[in-house]
Amino acid sequence: MAPAEEDKGASASSPDKKWDYRVVEGQAAIVRAENGEVVLKLSGEDESPAAGTLLWAPDSRRVAFNYRNGTRYYTCAVYELAGDKWKQLPDLETKAAKVVEMIARAEQRQRKRQGATKNAYRRRINDTWDVRRWIDADTFEASASSEATVVLKEESDDLGSLSTTVLFTVKCDNRGGWRIIRLHEASTAELEKLNPNE
Repeated sequence: MAPAEEDKGASASSPDKKWDYRVVEGQAAIVRAENGEVVLKLSGEDESPAAGTLLWAPDSRRVAFNYRNGTRYYTCAVYELAGDKWKQLPDLETKAAKVVEMIARAEQRQRKRQGATKNAYRRRINDTWDVRRWIDADTFEASASSEATVVLKEESDDLGSLSTTVLFTVKCDNRGGWRIIRLHEASTAELEKLNPNE
């Protein structure tokens, strides 16, 4: 990919100073620090991908990009340097079936506790998948949150609130894949630490 005109805005260098995160022609990208050559256009189909947050692994071989991908949806993509090419690792939401199942079970418990039927109408408020931090060069901590309302009684406007956050730790395998090594539903105390301003 050829060097391109850089927009004013966010930029962040990798720990080894070989790569920069820049917004180039309105697109978030990884570029070579030495010459500004775009080597990777980061994910982001909706909204401005320039609004994302980049987290570099300590050895600069991996990077996570958290970004908004719709009105009520935030997601992330993780990339790995394989030789001299950046490649995207498998999508967290698609591959992390255990996390999705844990969210669904928690939501079913909340529905039951509030008296909503299993098939009661659910309105999504916000879903978020993000990488929170790199623990080491091969391991990162991520979270998945789902917020929604549910109709408690069809004949009334009574709504219940559904909210779940799952924290999980991911280990990259150096072969273009990863696996979850730990996961649990976040406690109220953990949520307060994760979101101190709420």
